[in-house]
Amino acid sequence: MANIMINEVCNQKCPYCFASEFVNIRKNDISFDSFVKAVNFILTEKEEEQRGRIGIIGGEPLLHPQFDEFVKYLVDKDEIKRITIYTNGVLIEKHINILLNDKVGLLINVNSPDDVGLDNFNRTKNAIDLLVNRYNKQNRLTIGLNIYDNIDYSFFVELAEKYKMRKVRLSIVVPAYGHTKNGFEHFMNLKNKVLEITKALLVRDIKFVFDCNWPVQCMWTDEEIKDLKLMGLCSNTIDLIPLNYGRCRPVIDVLPDLNAIRCFGLSDKTKMPIEQFNSISDLKQYYLKNVDRFLVQNPLLDKCHECDLYKSKCYGGCLANR
Repeated sequence: MANIMINEVCNQKCPYCFASEFVNIRKNDISFDSFVKAVNFILTEKEEEQRGRIGIIGGEPLLHPQFDEFVKYLVDKDEIKRITIYTNGVLIEKHINILLNDKVGLLINVNSPDDVGLDNFNRTKNAIDLLVNRYNKQNRLTIGLNIYDNIDYSFFVELAEKYKMRKVRLSIVVPAYGHTKNGFEHFMNLKNKVLEITKALLVRDIKFVFDCNWPVQCMWTDEEIKDLKLMGLCSNTIDLIPLNYGRCRPVIDVLPDLNAIRCFGLSDKTKMPIEQFNSISDLKQYYLKNVDRFLVQNPLLDKCHECDLYKSKCYGGCLANR
């Protein structure tokens, strides 16, 4: 699913921010005309599974002064089947009327009160409570956790259990925040944390799905893989801990200036004006040919060359690490 980045301002300062190249550097709101152009470009999608699906991201998208107008435009457009809003949830109550539309889904990224402050955390928690208990929107709501160094995840597990989440989203952050480790060292550094979090969720009967950057199979020993299987923590897809799934495709994020990027991990290297392409499918093929094809030739580890999964099912971690 492609996303439109409608602004570059956020009301939180997460220590791992994947959009740090843009966020809170300058105020840059997309105009309504540019928003319409971005929507029309995304609607040129040729893949049936992805057609009619649009994500709205920021910054914090709910800070855009025309946010409600943008969502209404999408809701009223017959070609749009699903709208996903990526938000920290702090401002949901202010926009609740437009967010209750059946076309709209919410992915609320929940951060530790230690990182965003107790007031912001409580406002996010209250928004989840509002959506679940007053409006019965749990089927349109997902909460997400970004896993990074020394995170205390107990708050997330408590929220997921309290609001009876059937599935949550997990993501190992790309090591792009002043890191010195390479991508594989980053995985190894967070391996025990991943195991702790996933076990805490599964014993509460809460399923989870990993967003990229996916754990790679070789971060686990053979004995650990046996244990993962016995505990029911792993699978061959992104549901649960993926064992042989780690090959991403271009996501396509359209920026307020109508440049596109392959993804935020590669944002500083892949900006392309959407006007140069006849369709979003053509843009994806451009990235596959001119970005992915070259980056996968240079794996993080020498042993990747000997792995049956490499290239066909696994990229050995985020391509941004190259």
